[in-house]
Amino acid sequence: PPLDLELTDQLDKSVQLSWTPGDDNNSPITKFIIEYEDTMHEPGLWHHQTEVSGTQTTAQLKLSPYVNYSFRVMAVNGIGKSLPSEASEQYLTKASEPDKNPTAVEGLGLEPDNLVITWKPLNGFESNGPGLQYKVSWRQKDGDDEWTSVVVANVSKYIVSGTPTFVPYLIKVQALNDVGFAPEP
Repeated sequence: PPLDLELTDQLDKSVQLSWTPGDDNNSPITKFIIEYEDTMHEPGLWHHQTEVSGTQTTAQLKLSPYVNYSFRVMAVNGIGKSLPSEASEQYLTKASEPDKNPTAVEGLGLEPDNLVITWKPLNGFESNGPGLQYKVSWRQKDGDDEWTSVVVANVSKYIVSGTPTFVPYLIKVQALNDVGFAPEP
């Protein structure tokens, strides 16, 4: 397996990883596979980061905000894949506001006088920072009303009661964290 992993050029959204190839067992190394572990949100789970040619021993890696990264490298040759290297030191990237909003936003009336707003929440990796919450906003589709908004904890549903029966609503759900808001949905 590759050895001596080192992180340099540590920036908010990138880092340079370098390593020593290790023994090729008389079959030239064709590529290196780099994986990352997010020790804050999913410890013990390794994800594919990138692949580089077998002649390279450094890689510039793109990073997401508010992730505690650890990296490992595997060499690939004609015989197969090496064991993974020892994990690199950990690198915590700086938090930033979310860059996306929840998906699958829906509004349904389960009772004659309510509006149940649901959405698919962001996962920890997508939160980009601590204190993930959602700003839920709604207003009648055919009225001049202002948007009514409420900020809720990291949940996936909000119920508005006292709504008129069979009146269509516009709804939107925006992610935010301790750093700021995602783009306006």
